[in-house]
Amino acid sequence: MHRRRVLLVAALVAQIELVTAVVALTVVALLVSLLAAVSLQLPPGIRSVFVQSLGVLFAAPFLVFVFQVIRALQRPHPTGLRADSRMSRDLMATINRTARHIGLQGPDSVLISAGFETVVIANRPRGYRLVIGLPILDVLDGDEFAARIAVGLHRSFGGDPITARAYRMAMRLAALFESPPATLSAPRGVALRIAVACMNALDLPAVLAEREAHARGDVERSVGIAKLERALLRPAIYEEYARNAFWPGLIARHSANLEPPDVMTQLRAFCRAPLPTVDGQRVLNLAASALALDNPHADALPVPAQPASDVLLRDTASVVTAAFDTVFRSSFGRQWGDLRQRTTAIDAELARIERSAENSVLEPESAWRRIELVEERRGAPDALPLYRDWIATHPGDGRALFKLGRCALAERADDAIAILESAIAVDESYAVDANLMIAAELTARGELAQAEMYRDRHEAALKVQQAALNERGKWGRDESLRPHGLADHEVGTVIARLRAFPDISSATLAARKVDHLANLPCIVIGVRFREIWFWFNAEKIRAMLSQIAEVPLPMQFLVVNLNAGGQAAKTMSRAPAVQIYRAERVPSRVRLARWGRVAQLILVASGVFLIVTVGVINRDCSPG
Repeated sequence: MHRRRVLLVAALVAQIELVTAVVALTVVALLVSLLAAVSLQLPPGIRSVFVQSLGVLFAAPFLVFVFQVIRALQRPHPTGLRADSRMSRDLMATINRTARHIGLQGPDSVLISAGFETVVIANRPRGYRLVIGLPILDVLDGDEFAARIAVGLHRSFGGDPITARAYRMAMRLAALFESPPATLSAPRGVALRIAVACMNALDLPAVLAEREAHARGDVERSVGIAKLERALLRPAIYEEYARNAFWPGLIARHSANLEPPDVMTQLRAFCRAPLPTVDGQRVLNLAASALALDNPHADALPVPAQPASDVLLRDTASVVTAAFDTVFRSSFGRQWGDLRQRTTAIDAELARIERSAENSVLEPESAWRRIELVEERRGAPDALPLYRDWIATHPGDGRALFKLGRCALAERADDAIAILESAIAVDESYAVDANLMIAAELTARGELAQAEMYRDRHEAALKVQQAALNERGKWGRDESLRPHGLADHEVGTVIARLRAFPDISSATLAARKVDHLANLPCIVIGVRFREIWFWFNAEKIRAMLSQIAEVPLPMQFLVVNLNAGGQAAKTMSRAPAVQIYRAERVPSRVRLARWGRVAQLILVASGVFLIVTVGVINRDCSPG
């Protein structure tokens, strides 16, 4: 670790908004200087006009873009319920006592969140805010909670001041990647690139290793190894088990309900209940591996006799729980309605297919769809025998082998790993996910050496996948295509996707010849938009191309904009590409009627504007 470089980069990150602004202003100043030097060759009469016009045309949009980048670099505000001494005197006293033991003042503010986190957010050299997940207080007792807070404070402020500051700055940058928006704007993309560059310059792996070793070492000397392991492991155990068991079960139980459930009430009840013995040991192994703890003590599994929420929050815990339930219902009401509609549609489709199965033998497409719906609504226990029956008649189906292996892992079948290895052998595009799933299963069993071997295979598969993405993401000048090779019903699925976008006038279809992951077809769709829409919505094209590519078929789709011209458009406009879609021509009378309605609105608005204008101009006139 280069300490001088880390110190310098941490100082720059601390003022990253100011540094970005200074760099931007320097670029603008250099541009203006260049324009001024060039303008010396012009006649004096137009010299100033030249400099001012070009300077404004460049500087104004550039400065607006820089302002957006600076806003994107600002750390997002954490969400949660603000806690203070009026809400819980005991909680604040425990936090302040732990901070004083380390040599710090109490936090500037404490927020209670809905997750399993304890986050220290530094906002000045020795000042910080604290975010505490309410479930944390249910899975730890008071002493374990204090030990967990101490670990977080030691990571951010204890020991070596250089690496401590680097850690705080790294956590600030990492917060930029949390809760990404639905679409990635250009300013946010630049901000994330700046964050990645700074994190690489901070030598992050070495900084994290040093901070973690220091924090665990100091807390271990204070409270002992057993209490430290419980403080770290038990929240990780319950978070992992909630991800694998609680959340899927909650959605399966309540997805048909009209209203969202009382999520926090059920989550807290889940956290206060003991885990099944077999599942508990498996999740303990997974959590210990993630936290790099060797030979963890098994006493991290039992829930505490008196959770910290009963001691530190007392009656306030029920008020906070009800508040989170209310927030969830109000915030996710619309999404829950969409989930309910989708669940109802899936149940109706599954019932229709099963009625058909009672009367006749299902076509392969319907039989496969039935298995997928059964897995989604009824889970792995019901889907596993159906997948096995499918493989008996379709032994070379890599997709089915992968899903069978996934269900077999969920049911702890003895042949689960062998099935996933068969899926990789049949279709190497499943190597990334399958190797990772096998590694997780072996880790849960405690077979760490074997698990490490599959993690290495996962990393190697990731490199192959990245090479395939790089190959498919570039369009060479001598790009070679081949016929798409899709079945009629698959072409119909593509056409149905295209019809969801009324601004597409026509589309062609072909397949690319690829070297990496050749068994995963790369299908190219060339779309041509209506000319008027294209010129007035150029900024939306990239996002729309990504949406068009989301065709529900097990293959990769690349969408090319034919309006933009270039080599890709030329290649997709001739054989072997074939036209598969052309929007119906709008009759002239319909088009004229649309323009007539627009003209009427414009005429009415113009009339109102003229009347108001004339009235204002002649406001002092009076008859006679």
